[in-house]
Order: sequence, then structure tokens, then C-alpha cells
Amino acid sequence: MMAVFFWFIGFYFILNATALIFKSINFDSKRFTQPYKKMLSEIEDLRELIQSGLFPQPKVWDTFNQYAYPWNLLIGENFIQIRNLGIEILPTIERLKNLLIFLIDIQSEAKTQSAQAWTQALFCFLIAPLFSMTLYHLIDELSLHIWTWVLISLISTLFTALGAFWIYQISIQAQWGRLPKEKRSWILSSSCAIERLLSQISSGATPDIAWEYMIRFLEKIDPPLAQSWGESIWADTPSTYATDTLQFDIQLAGQNFKKSLQICLLEGRPCMESLKTQNERLQKSIQNKIRASIKVLGLKTLKPLFLLAAPGIFILIGSAFWILIRENTF
Repeated sequence: MMAVFFWFIGFYFILNATALIFKSINFDSKRFTQPYKKMLSEIEDLRELIQSGLFPQPKVWDTFNQYAYPWNLLIGENFIQIRNLGIEILPTIERLKNLLIFLIDIQSEAKTQSAQAWTQALFCFLIAPLFSMTLYHLIDELSLHIWTWVLISLISTLFTALGAFWIYQISIQAQWGRLPKEKRSWILSSSCAIERLLSQISSGATPDIAWEYMIRFLEKIDPPLAQSWGESIWADTPSTYATDTLQFDIQLAGQNFKKSLQICLLEGRPCMESLKTQNERLQKSIQNKIRASIKVLGLKTLKPLFLLAAPGIFILIGSAFWILIRENTF
């Protein structure tokens, strides 16, 4: 009877924990891609509507103002401003479309390439309770010390659960290109800010004024990044980050944008193409850093396996042999 109870509790714990892990993984991936796909679809509908020669109804414009922050500012305000100024809106729609595709692609690619790490985390979490039940089934003497074995199994499962959590944290960090948690918003914020800058310039603002408008927008959605880039295109803000980090690349991109604006302003030539080139370089840098982080993910996950999962299994094996020898000796 006690053995049946032990097996029931064990299986119940494993099934519920596994369900929670898969739910967490699924939620984490969909949380980013689903809103982007919905916005991409609605922007595509607006483009097709305009290209067909029809004027969008007010409710169409209101749809973009109802987006979650900061997209309501980036898309809703931009569209209204461009519409009121009578400027061609299709180039802005195309840039927003490319931005959303870029964000969807990097999240989908990161999720796909880190699937092995998720599998390792799940394996690390389940191995202790499953191995404990297997030993209990194979070694009859363990039934004589059922509560001792339950306690030992819980300790072993704690080790492997910590290892699984460690792998989970490593995987999440790799998916963000090793950006610290407080700076993970920089990927989205920098992309949105550059689109805001391009929209301001296409609306007729001078490069220096457009930069100031963009910084005001950035201060609303990500004050640390706004401070990192600086309020004026003439102000130089040296980086305090290591050169091999993504936050350094994003901060450096801000300086490169300002230099492009300075040159264009001094030479009196258009700056849209130069800014688009700098934006493509930033997006490429973000992709490369994420890919590089995920590339070494398999090696980094070995550390939790050796330091936590393996000791948890050794605890089970050692305890089982100790009980077995003790019962057969005495």
C-alpha cells in the first residue's frame, strides 16, 4: 500500500511539474511573437488598402492607437502625424513591416536553436524522480525504509531541479544575446527609436531636431537607453561596457547614428540612406550576438549537469547501496 502511495505521489509530481515547464516554455515564446504577427497582419492590410486606392476609415487608424505600449506611440502617432502632414505613408509602413519581421525572426530563431537546452533542462529535472522510482522497484530492501528513501529522493530531486533552473536561466540569457535582464528591452527600444527617427526625418524635420524628438520618445519607453545615446547629436557619450557585449553594440550604434547625422547636416545632403545602412548593421549585430550566444549554449549547460544533476544521481545510487548493504549485513 505504501509503495502504491509513493508511486502515485511521484507520478503526480512529475506530470504536474512537466506540464508547468512546457507551459512556461510555450508562454515565453508566444508572448513575443504573437503580438508582432497580429500587428504585421494589420499593417499589411493597411498597405493593401492604400495601394488599392481606398482611404482608410477612422476606425482603421484607431486600431493602431490601441496597440500595447510603446507600439501605440510608434505606429499610432506616426501614422497620424504623417497623414496630417500629407506625406507618403507607404515607406513608413514598409519600414515597420521589416522591423516586425526582424523581431519575429530573431525570437523564432532563438527559440528553435535553444530547443536542445530546453530538452536538457527537462531531462535534468525528471531524471532524479524517475531514477528513484526505478531503484525502488528494483531493490526490495528500499521498501523497508520507505520514508528514508522519500527524503533522499526529495534531496536528489532538489539538486536536479536546481540544475534544470540553472539551464533554464542560461538558455533565456542566450536567447537575449547575454543581455542583462534590465537591458533586454534595448533590442526593442533601439529598433523602435530608429524607426521614430526615420519617420521624423521623412516628415521634414532636420537631423538634429529629429534626434531630439526621437530621444524624447525613447525617454518614455526606455530612459536608460535614452541616457546612453545622449540628448544631442553633437554630444559624445563614451561606452562603459565591454566591447564583446550586445549592450556595447547597441550603445555604439547610437553613436554611429549621431555621426551619420552630423556628416549629413554639415554636408547638406540627405541622410535617410545612411541611417538605413546603420540600422541594418545594428540588426545584423543583434542577430550575430544572439547566434553566438546560442552556439555555445550546449557547452554552458554541461556545467549544471555536472555540478548539480550528477551529484543528485550519485546521492540516490550511494544511498541505495548503503541501504542494500546494511539490510544484507545486519
